[in-house]
Amino acid sequence: MNKSLTPIIAAIIYAFIAIFSGLVSVGLVDFAGHRYGMLLAVPTLIVLGLIFIADRYVLFLLVLLVRASIDQILDTTKFAGIGLGGALNALIILIAFLAYLQADKHIRKILFSIWLPFLAAYIIAIVLSPERVPSIKLYLSLISTAAVLMLGMHLVKTEKDFFKWLKIILLSSVIPLLYGFVMLAVHSMHHFGSRINSTFNHPNVFAFYLVLVISIGFYAWKSESDFLGKNLKKWLPIYLAILCLMLVLTQTRSAWLGFAAFFTVYALLYERRYLILVVAMPIVALMIPEVRDRLNDLSSGNEMVGYAKLNSYAWRKYLWECAMNWMQPAKYIFGYGAESFKHYSIDFFPLAGPTGAASHNIYYQVFFEMGIVGLLAYIWLYLKAGLVIFKFWSRNRLLVFVSVSLIVEYLMFSYSDNMMYYLNYNWYFWFFIGSVMGWLTRIEPAADSPVIDGEVGSLNSRMVEKI
Repeated sequence: MNKSLTPIIAAIIYAFIAIFSGLVSVGLVDFAGHRYGMLLAVPTLIVLGLIFIADRYVLFLLVLLVRASIDQILDTTKFAGIGLGGALNALIILIAFLAYLQADKHIRKILFSIWLPFLAAYIIAIVLSPERVPSIKLYLSLISTAAVLMLGMHLVKTEKDFFKWLKIILLSSVIPLLYGFVMLAVHSMHHFGSRINSTFNHPNVFAFYLVLVISIGFYAWKSESDFLGKNLKKWLPIYLAILCLMLVLTQTRSAWLGFAAFFTVYALLYERRYLILVVAMPIVALMIPEVRDRLNDLSSGNEMVGYAKLNSYAWRKYLWECAMNWMQPAKYIFGYGAESFKHYSIDFFPLAGPTGAASHNIYYQVFFEMGIVGLLAYIWLYLKAGLVIFKFWSRNRLLVFVSVSLIVEYLMFSYSDNMMYYLNYNWYFWFFIGSVMGWLTRIEPAADSPVIDGEVGSLNSRMVEKI
């Protein structure tokens, strides 16, 4: 080729790329309209890809750091139900798969023993499902949740690793906390008393996340580690108290109950002086009008009489009763299929809207959709996780207590909420559980260590890595 023509050809190619990119950009802007999140989706995805190529674990760290703050942003990138959130899920699954290939055999065994029964049962539910696409999307989110557990177990090998990732979880709460107060200020000017959801899509999800972060922060405060530094650790109780205030403002009763149960049991087992706080907190809380109103709601609207409005709990109980009465005995084994509860609620629930009603109870939903097989697999998911952690009680009693308490709280929250759909919270929950497993399964008390007696000051005895 004539060398004199090369610059001309290159200029033509560059001009073509520029014109094509301009046309695509104009089309994208016209398509997105005022949905600025959609405009940012493509360049954001490119950046995520570049970070993945450079260091996939740095990408995961960044995702964990900001995931609690971007739910509403991700919603603006959706088109036909798919958006940047789906791409993040896919990246997390890919990162976890690559980690799985490098993981220790005992880590793989734990992962499969916990998640395989439920994931296998859900495949049957997809086959039976009247809502195939939504059920497949939920299945992928469940796989990404199992992937996060895998990453926690694989990445946390030492005490240093454990507290590094705990710090990331604690830091992830800063933006939601600040935005929560901004939302409170805005609401106070217009309709005081509104529930605070901050960066999350619903106040309940924000509340469950706060209970998780407060519990983790409490462990960090009570542990002997100074991973935050001595100065910051002194301020940690104040930060936790502010998080507790925000928890009150979410007005989520089940989260309040879980929070109260955690500190009550802790006070009874470890430090009796906290019983004073346990008694004082409800009294102080009842002085707050929003708290009092939320609790008073449960005292009325408990019966379905004429056009009387049911309170939220009575509404739920009526929904569950209708579902169980409608369900045929032949479906008790495998259920009606994934995502069938909401699909058929139009038929069995008189108060269902045109789009149906969500179950607000994972146990009833799983039994309805997956039968007794799925329900047992779901319970096994958390029972097995708790047993794996409880086995290491003698190594770090406080950490085991906090972890098992969070699992029990999750099961409690499942009674009154749609926990399977709260991907944001589920990632943080299962990553913490995985981190605990990763650390505890790799360490053991030194030969000359004293027996851990359960007192807070001696809960973190000297530990060494397995050789």
